[in-house]
Amino acid sequence: MPQDITQQLTKNIALRICPTSDQVDLSSFVWAINWLNYKSKFYYKIYTLLASPLALNIGAKLYYKGAWLERLHGDLNDSRELLLIVRYPSVYKFLQLMSNSLFKWVSLLRLKGVTDFVFGFTQPVFDNKNNACKASVGEVSLIIILKSFQSDTPVNLEQLIKTAGLKIIFFGKKVATLQRQTQHKKEYNIPFFIEQIVVISGTDKKGLIQFYENEIKEKIAKHVSCYIAIFKNI
Repeated sequence: MPQDITQQLTKNIALRICPTSDQVDLSSFVWAINWLNYKSKFYYKIYTLLASPLALNIGAKLYYKGAWLERLHGDLNDSRELLLIVRYPSVYKFLQLMSNSLFKWVSLLRLKGVTDFVFGFTQPVFDNKNNACKASVGEVSLIIILKSFQSDTPVNLEQLIKTAGLKIIFFGKKVATLQRQTQHKKEYNIPFFIEQIVVISGTDKKGLIQFYENEIKEKIAKHVSCYIAIFKNI
């Protein structure tokens, strides 16, 4: 049985991190997926400016940031305006950040700036060092979110990407979810419908759409519940 990790934030509120299995190592690097819509871009910008130095202080690093351009496949309700992937040294460092008094105050601005928030922790599906690629600001990426897990999907998808001569920015699988608990033991699960997420680098939108039409649409999208979109790297 996986061991949950609980951190008391205030007298009335606690956070619980729930690993997907007892084989998950949450003491090593985790990549937090932030999939969200704006409620107010102004408040979110101020939140980001104030929260970023606090996150850097505990070793967090912004791994990817992208803005939605076009949905290619999937439920419209799954669309979000912004994708952030933040790497933390461990979930313990993440909880340390959440417990920071100044960060708790700054987070009030996030509540004013964000809606439809989807959040969870991932780790790489495979060692991607030989095919790794950094996102270039201004270029575009193909985002593939797999909502259901199939054991052979990572191998097939990786091969499709390599054969097409494209580069993977990130290929992660869900390893833990986040839960909020109140004084009266009421639990609220932060939504996280993502089993796996793939960020594929591209220099132009047309090329990525062609890759989707020629490879992903028939070989992946028809067989697995997923959401696919084009994002601009920002």
